[in-house]
Parts: sequence; C-alpha cells; structure tokens
Amino acid sequence: MAVALALRGGGRAQGELLAVQDTALVVLARDTVTLVPYGALEAGQFSQVGDLRETPPAPDFARQLRLVSRFPQGLTPDLLARLLAAHGQSALKVVAR
Repeated sequence: MAVALALRGGGRAQGELLAVQDTALVVLARDTVTLVPYGALEAGQFSQVGDLRETPPAPDFARQLRLVSRFPQGLTPDLLARLLAAHGQSALKVVAR
C-alpha cells in the first residue's frame, strides 16, 4: 500500500508500507527498507485506509494498516534478513525521532 509520511523536523518519506509494529512502521522508501518510529511521525496518508491522525495509531487503525501492509503477519528475523539482502542492506535504516 502506498504511504506518504510527514516526519517531525520537516522531512518526508514516501513508499510502500511493509509492516506495522507496536512502536514503528516499516516502509520501503526509495528502495531502502526503513524503520519509522511513531515518535518521528507528524502525520501519514495511506492510500487504502486514509490519514493517520495520532501516533501511535489507535488500535483499530493499526489493525487496518497491518491488514493492507505487504507483510500483515509481521516480519520475522529471517524474513527481515531476506528483505534487507534483496535491497542490498545489512540493517534497517532508522529515521531519527
């Protein structure tokens, strides 16, 4: 699902929502697997579920996001390692809060 995120400090990130975690979103932005902590988010627009108005997201909104993400079951360590390798990364890029 397409996502456009407004980050604290004025940054932006656009890409695909890969997974939803308890403390962050995992996004593929500019061919980089990126961890975006909720504390780094100002707002978000999600093509299939609408706008993120609070962080962390309300449980119902988080569940909707999870269901339409590429990996609704979450990212196991093995799956994350394979995803990172496919994008030439050894670790997630983490957006600073």
